[in-house]
Amino acid sequence: MPGGGCDAYFVGWEAADDPANHCLVGPRATHSADGLEIYTMNPHHSGVPEVAFLVKVDGLAIYHNGDYRMDYQADFPYLQKYAARFDLVFVLGVSDESIQYGQQNRDLFDRFNPRAAFPMHAGAGARMYRESEAAFGARIPGIPTMVPEKLGDGFEYRGGRISRSGA
Repeated sequence: MPGGGCDAYFVGWEAADDPANHCLVGPRATHSADGLEIYTMNPHHSGVPEVAFLVKVDGLAIYHNGDYRMDYQADFPYLQKYAARFDLVFVLGVSDESIQYGQQNRDLFDRFNPRAAFPMHAGAGARMYRESEAAFGARIPGIPTMVPEKLGDGFEYRGGRISRSGA
């Protein structure tokens, strides 16, 4: 886009009154236009809006978990109506299945067999990311788990393969 701007913002709750915002207020909301499809799940487990997004664009299914933590046993089958497999997933870097985020990740990996994973919510180079990489690889052998080593690390997904930018 000219100047690197963005013509639209998509949020999973009622945001400030701005014509550039698309407010996808749930518990489940959708948006579809110009080859872009967005599906949300919107729980309020901690008293604030939480949202997970499935974005389908350019032939890809991209899942971003955000801080979503709720009824994944009902919500993941809902998402399966729109994507049988996820290309890229952005999930909390949690593998401990004694807590819900770990159980949720296990179910997501088993259901959607993602092609590449990005653990989130830790600083670049964090030990949690390496633990996630090992756990995710045990769940889906060979899955690329993209771990940032430093702030600003970039990654590129082309032709079904992911790599560090410039690699």
